[in-house]
Amino acid sequence: MEMIIAIAILAIIAVVSWRSLDGIIRGQHAVADSMAETRSLDRLFAQLSYDLAEAVPDAQLGAGAIQFDGAQLHIVRALREPGQPTRWQVVGYRTADGILWRSISAPVASREAARAALEAPPSERQALVEHAVGLEVRGWIDPSGNLGNSANAISAGWAVRDGGVRPPPVMAGASPILPLNRVTGVEVVVLTGAPPTAYRRVLAPTP
Repeated sequence: MEMIIAIAILAIIAVVSWRSLDGIIRGQHAVADSMAETRSLDRLFAQLSYDLAEAVPDAQLGAGAIQFDGAQLHIVRALREPGQPTRWQVVGYRTADGILWRSISAPVASREAARAALEAPPSERQALVEHAVGLEVRGWIDPSGNLGNSANAISAGWAVRDGGVRPPPVMAGASPILPLNRVTGVEVVVLTGAPPTAYRRVLAPTP
């Protein structure tokens, strides 16, 4: 009888210990997953901020260099490589198959090629965030292309879709100081996990 009682007590202790250990292991895995997700999001927003900082002026491109449709974002950016002339490259951000991707076009040297690259399939893509279930994008549209122009402040505002309106072309002999991009700010919301958790960041191109 004493042996039976001792075995029963040991069995109870073993079950309680196993559940406690399982909870600790699950907690460690959750913390590791959360840290990995945080690092990937930090990497995403750092890359996006850099791409926006290198966005070419609309007037140089002859079209909107920052374009979005609410669920994806495209940027025509300057590509600066050692020993190479400055070229342009189209980068895009969108979610597919549970991953947030950054697409990359081949480098181009003309505005016509850059505008064509906006519509063409990307040359390659990078996986930035896993378990991404959605991407929401909206931009602050400033029709004047200049945040300091109060005359156009009334018509400026947030939009979830930008039609890539082409700015007036730069005329020969015009001032070399080009206007800023029409999209002067971008709000990005990344949705991850189930139920989804939203990570929001507002970024601006460098003037």
